[in-house]
Amino acid sequence: MPDSFYLCRVNNVFFPFLCFVLIVGCTDEQTENENPLIAHDAQHRMKVDHARFFQLDSLLDGYRLNIINPSNGYVEESWELSYDSDRKGDNVIHVPLKSLAVESATQIGMIGALDAFDHLGGVSTMQYVYDERAHNAFKKKSIIEIGNEHLMKTESAVKAGINGVLHSALNGDLPNRQKFEQLGIHCIRIYEWQEVHPLGRAEWIKVIGILIGKEKEANAHFEQCVTNYESIKTTLAAVKKKPSVMSGNFIADAWYTPAGDSYMATLIADAAGDYRYAHTEGTASLSLPMEQVIIDNTDTQFWINCGFATKTALLNGNPKANLLAPYANGLYCYSKQMNYFWEQSAVYPDHVLADLASIFHPKILDAHKLVFYSKIDS
Repeated sequence: MPDSFYLCRVNNVFFPFLCFVLIVGCTDEQTENENPLIAHDAQHRMKVDHARFFQLDSLLDGYRLNIINPSNGYVEESWELSYDSDRKGDNVIHVPLKSLAVESATQIGMIGALDAFDHLGGVSTMQYVYDERAHNAFKKKSIIEIGNEHLMKTESAVKAGINGVLHSALNGDLPNRQKFEQLGIHCIRIYEWQEVHPLGRAEWIKVIGILIGKEKEANAHFEQCVTNYESIKTTLAAVKKKPSVMSGNFIADAWYTPAGDSYMATLIADAAGDYRYAHTEGTASLSLPMEQVIIDNTDTQFWINCGFATKTALLNGNPKANLLAPYANGLYCYSKQMNYFWEQSAVYPDHVLADLASIFHPKILDAHKLVFYSKIDS
């Protein structure tokens, strides 16, 4: 999975919109929860602090969502997410959407964090889904399998009542996007996997929250993540002795490890770890010869993300693994719960940071119980 995220602009419609809210509030007996147009006032406008690849601009009846192309920084697509069902336009999405189909595990994790599986109508495949709530919904046939981006079944999506598809654009646009749009099913690119900062990845929950009518819940979830994450960083700010850390493993003829500007390198640094390849440039993965990795890590203390659940499996996959210093007593991985990690770690970056901080500095975070990671002892 690649390790390979603009500020919300406030326009000049605040004052007349506030008047509109006051007028409607005096003349309509509907409550704020019943009428999203009333709920969408200045207190609920959403800002984007950490994510780099989407923008949310307030409109009178919703938001303008701009999706930023990670490769060039330009707006790739723009949507008007409108609470007004009478709003017209090719780029208008009337929210909330009743049913989404999603392509990635991370998107399932965000829907799960919002307790919104009633809005999930389709997944690529159930094989790698972790959340039991999704499996229960699949058994009840309220969630269907619609295939990956190249084989996504438009007819099945229509029959299931799906009116929105979230896709990761790993290989560009959906091959059958035009057909989906002709059938009234909106296709929205989600680039959370391209965000470098952990909080940037998590912030994409705001987009999903607006799409399914869980705006307040999404904002609250993210703000709690930020509070927790920054609190851990503050706790570790005075740490002077940072343990050395390596990551990755040998695949085919090369060792793949995150580059120095990557998502995982950021997490290690925020957890007060000294990442061996922090000095390198880039946000993706480095490809290194095994011999160099052995030389670079003769005294490294911790090895994370080795990709195997046991030492036996690790040695079978990489017979030279025992030549690495942390193999004996500093080996940690999420492999025992790999589906859990890929599905939920992006939406709970505070838990990931707490895990790593607890591993690197057990005396400081001694009360924390590991959520995603576990030590490999056998």
